[in-house]
Formats: sequence, structure tokens, C-alpha cells
Amino acid sequence: MKPLLFTKILLGTLLSFLFTSCAEQECKLPSTAVTRQLKEHPVYLYPYTDLSQELQKKNITSLSLFVYGSLMSITSRTKTLPSNDPSKDKLALAFGVQRLFNLDVAYKEGSPYGPLKSENSRGMLNVRLNSNPDTFINGVIIDIPLSDLPALSKREECYNLVPVITADWKEFLHGRFVFSLAYILIAPEKPGITSDQIMPRNGYFELTESAAKSYGSCFEEFWLNTTYLSDGTTPISEWLKKDP
Repeated sequence: MKPLLFTKILLGTLLSFLFTSCAEQECKLPSTAVTRQLKEHPVYLYPYTDLSQELQKKNITSLSLFVYGSLMSITSRTKTLPSNDPSKDKLALAFGVQRLFNLDVAYKEGSPYGPLKSENSRGMLNVRLNSNPDTFINGVIIDIPLSDLPALSKREECYNLVPVITADWKEFLHGRFVFSLAYILIAPEKPGITSDQIMPRNGYFELTESAAKSYGSCFEEFWLNTTYLSDGTTPISEWLKKDP
């Protein structure tokens, strides 16, 4: 079966699940315990300087973080988060968010992504909250030891830590839905931080796509079809057909 066709089938399966009664599916939507936990978990605003101490007081030793872009790359991640253990990674889905290349990052001399392809090729990945049940993305849940929180804040400038409902990817592939809570990085949409007039940053796009590909062709196709240009309407998969 072709990867794109398989992805469409998976998308259809998920949407069917979301809009079919729990009794018919013999499982539960995340509308009770997990949703309640979501409301109980606070948003941590950038640069969340005191977060480590706050979590330590609650006897919490690490933070579950759903990542959807460059942090999916183990090579990229471990360069700046030395205490991260990739063996704890879990592929997952995140609900109520849309992924798009709208973070406007100015070019800096010596950037690891190389020179800009064009003046407006400054877009890096961000997500926006969306209450629609059919808005979801795939990514990786990674374990962030508290000792790595300062490094995370330094690397991911402007992003707030926001709680999100997730589901295990591998369980999903077997038609089961195991929900849990994690945090996700979201940059506020305002002038100077985001833009709907920019294109994906070359070099950075290749890194993020390669990271998605490393988890298998199905995961990659799913990623391409749930990632959008900064306009929020054009899927990356369509853009690549015009600008491969």
C-alpha cells in the first residue's frame, strides 16, 4: 500500500473514531479524566525561569514534552539537551493544535541552516490552538529532566509551555486510543514573533522533514499532511508539489 494512501486511511480512521459514539468504538473519548487534568495543568510562560524549582516542590523530576519539529531529531536535540534520554521517546498524536511554519525567525550569520533561499524564507514551526476535534498532529513525546529546562528555554525562544491531550501513535495504528497529557511549545501569534506572509526556512525544513522520515514513511506522510504553510491553509504536501 502506498504511504500517502495509508496516511489517508489512518486520518479517516481517526476522524471516524472522533465522530462515532464511544459505545460503538468500545473506548472512551478524552472528555472526562484527561480533559479534567488538562484544565488543572497551568500554562508556563516563556522563559519559565522558576519552573524547575516549582516542579521540584511537587516532587516532579521531569516534564513530558510533545515535540513536532526540530526537537524530533535526536541528533539536533541532544546537542542542546544533554540529559535527554531518547530511549524514553514515544511517538504520539496531539489534539486541538495545528502545525504551521509561521514563526518568523530573522537570519543570523553563521546559521546552521545556511543562507536564506529567499528574503521571506524565514518560517519555522509553531502550533496554534484549535478547538475542532479534527485538528491534530503527530510528533514525539520526549522526557525533559528538570536540569534541561534552562537549555530548552534558551533553545526555544518565545515559546510558552502549554498542556495538550495526546494519544499513543503505535496504539493508534492498532485501532486503540490511549490518551495522556503532555506539554507542547506554542509561540504567541503577534507581530515580531509570527507572520502569515513567510515561507519555510530552507535547511530547517529539511531537518524537520528528515526527522519525521526517520520514524517511518507512514509517520512522515502523516506529518506532511498535517503541517501547513504560514497561511494556515496550504498543506506542506501540496507546497512540495509546486516547490520540491
